[in-house]
Amino acid sequence: DTHYYFWYLTKSSNFPLTALFLIGSIQMVTRLDRRAFFAFCNFTVPVLLLSFVFSYRIQNYIFHIYPFYLMLAAYGLVNLFDSEFEHALSRIKRLAHKVSQHWVKIGVFAVVFGWLPLTVWFRYALKLPYIVPTGMNGAVDHLDWRGATDYVKAHARAGDVVVSTLPLTVLYYLGHVEYNLNQANLDTSLDWRTGNGKTGPVGFYSGAPAISNVQQLRQVMQTHPAGWLILDTYRMQRDRYVPQNVAKYIRAHLRKVWTDRRNTVEVYHWPGEANDPDNSQSDL
Repeated sequence: DTHYYFWYLTKSSNFPLTALFLIGSIQMVTRLDRRAFFAFCNFTVPVLLLSFVFSYRIQNYIFHIYPFYLMLAAYGLVNLFDSEFEHALSRIKRLAHKVSQHWVKIGVFAVVFGWLPLTVWFRYALKLPYIVPTGMNGAVDHLDWRGATDYVKAHARAGDVVVSTLPLTVLYYLGHVEYNLNQANLDTSLDWRTGNGKTGPVGFYSGAPAISNVQQLRQVMQTHPAGWLILDTYRMQRDRYVPQNVAKYIRAHLRKVWTDRRNTVEVYHWPGEANDPDNSQSDL
């Protein structure tokens, strides 16, 4: 679809951002702001080229340049705020001559904190601690990942590598992840041999090299004397995420050393003996 980007940017849910982007673009011209012009060109030129010039398109490419779009929208919003703030400040000063400062502060406080509970994100923030998992749909409770990564952090040694079906989450909690086992996360556009000799697909979100078959997994295990696999059972049971021969090999040849009480996240270790003294499984 040659109009994919245009449709995405102008759909109703994006209208506020699109309006601010337009305001920022107008202010860029009227203010002759070179930095805003730089952001404008970095966003619009690739969009125009991918929409009307090149026949080969990657739909999610827009997300790589989307920050420039947000920067120009923020530019318009900040300029609007600055001009309105000066206008509001002058009105407040005139009002302050008629009303005491005490009542002005109370009024501002009441408006700000009276409006905050009405916002949907504030209500979501209050509900988040009490939301319980409703079933396995691929969105695994992150507390399960935290328990798994805490276990690995407590028992891993220097030089141990980590493999995961959700490497970006493990990277967040553990601080490092070396290999990706989730085939759905692969960036196939990087599946070529680059100038530095690196080859093969990598995880789109984490950049971790992918393990796509049993041979690659065995090669990783031979290269690294010890390692940990932090896996969720949902993806391990589905071939579109993890090849089932790889999942069977892991369960048959590696020892499970940790699982959460709902059995949604598991930790495996090679060379078979975890670095815990009692060699017992742990629960979250």
